[in-house]
Formats: sequence, C-alpha cells, structure tokens
Amino acid sequence: MGLMQSGDPQNQEEGFANLLSLAGENIAALVEEFGAEDRDLGLRRWLLELIASAKTAGAIPILKEQLASSDEMLRYWARHGLEILDTKQSRTIL
Repeated sequence: MGLMQSGDPQNQEEGFANLLSLAGENIAALVEEFGAEDRDLGLRRWLLELIASAKTAGAIPILKEQLASSDEMLRYWARHGLEILDTKQSRTIL
C-alpha cells in the first residue's frame, strides 16, 4: 500500500502490480483501505479495481455498495467485479 500512496507514479504502478496477485488473500485489508481513503479518487479507483480482481465473496458488500456511486469508474469496477465473481449472489445483485 505504501508504494501506491507515494507521489511517484512509477512507485504507484509497482505497488498496484504487487498487490494485484495478492488481492484475494488480502481482501479485508483492501476493503478497509478503500473505506479509509477519502482524499484521492484515483487511489480509490485502483483499490476498487484490486477488490474486484480478488474474485472473492468477501468483496460483494463493497462492490454492491459502489454500484450506486456517483463516480462512473467506481461503478464500472463494481459491476466488473460482480460479473467476474459470477456467483448466484453477484448475479442477483446485478
């Protein structure tokens, strides 16, 4: 997370890439970070992308919540995450 929060775009990209493969096993921490981030919309978008990529049922509540976001990209990642999860619950939400 530290790299993603740095001011250096290269570090941010590296941090995102590092977390992408670990998203599923760190879903609780990612959801917590998403909830705590209220200043940087770009970081919130990246966090939701990571959450969506986790492909875990633990992501469903935050993805469902973000379907109603005023931000188009957050809605996109929420929908995408529910689609790739492809469970009965995620399909019902969609």
